[in-house]
Amino acid sequence: MADRINLSLRRADMVAFRTIDEEGRRPVVHVTGRHVVALCPSCRRPSVTTNGTRWREVIDVVRTLVITLSICVRRFVCEWEDCEQRTFDERFCGIGRGGASERALSFFADLARGRATRAVARDLGVPEHYLRLAVASKRSVANERCRGRLGAHLAIDEASLEKGFIYATIFSDPGRGVVIDVGPGRDGAVVWAFCGFYSAEERKQVTVVTMDDDGRVGSWRGDER
Repeated sequence: MADRINLSLRRADMVAFRTIDEEGRRPVVHVTGRHVVALCPSCRRPSVTTNGTRWREVIDVVRTLVITLSICVRRFVCEWEDCEQRTFDERFCGIGRGGASERALSFFADLARGRATRAVARDLGVPEHYLRLAVASKRSVANERCRGRLGAHLAIDEASLEKGFIYATIFSDPGRGVVIDVGPGRDGAVVWAFCGFYSAEERKQVTVVTMDDDGRVGSWRGDER
């Protein structure tokens, strides 16, 4: 198991030097940075001088195996006197400030599709909030890619932004699972304004409209043709 994990990390910026694989626990792979030079995030110039290390644990995925990366993070000293940042931690591809790598979050989001995040988190043995973060991140990417594009199904619903009777109308496509747009208010005017963003040909793509307020159906149907 340990050899398989080390050979499958597929990280060009890390070197694995020890793996702890205990029965019933998530495998832990100890890694360190491969490169002796790091770029200062402020001035974007290289430095080789280090000033200590610290350990950081990040959840990662090797193919379909969930592991913990125990990373020895080096603290670099910026060697350029005109740079305001004196020290900085080395950085690794696909690993931000959170406790899970980007590929782990993508893997979690795929597994959580159509399932309760709590059940998936329990099966994987990871904190539930990582699953929620993964699903939200993937949904955000999908929304941005499909934002503004009409599909065959248009769902119109209202949402309360604050308890002080501040509402918004959400236009979404349930088939694709994305939000198309969000408009202020919850009356027919916001539906008319949304219709005005699209030509007659674009509106003809919509074959099904669902909403929770029958008074606004006429606002869409009266303008869709």
